[in-house]
Amino acid sequence: FGLRAARAGNDRYAVNTRPAGVSWASQNMFAIGVVVIGFMCLHLCQFWHKMMFAELTGHHEVALAGQMVSPQDGAAFIRYYFSQPLVVLGYLIWYVALWFHLTHGFWSAIHTIGWNNQQWFNRWKCISTIVATLICVGFAL
Repeated sequence: FGLRAARAGNDRYAVNTRPAGVSWASQNMFAIGVVVIGFMCLHLCQFWHKMMFAELTGHHEVALAGQMVSPQDGAAFIRYYFSQPLVVLGYLIWYVALWFHLTHGFWSAIHTIGWNNQQWFNRWKCISTIVATLICVGFAL
């Protein structure tokens, strides 16, 4: 097909090049957002549903790894889930995606509001990096 297309005409496929000054995070916000939402759903299923929802519905024990555990025993849930290497890897990927998403999202929100100009451009980028880092570190603690 490629040779026949080349003989038929000398037109090449259009190639999108990344414009100068556009960050990787801004070009991949949808994919990063999907990762963030996906792991947020996983996190809510692993922790909120088994802890808070169980308590709200009146369950005094929930099944965790074949054992019955109190929904208030958060340490048991953390020990169980974070003893699995794939879960730890998934959460690390989630934190990196969350950091990229928040960094670009905070800066983009400031830009949309109109608080951005040439004098403040680099300052807002730095502030958005600091805010995203603080949020991610806060969740990690």
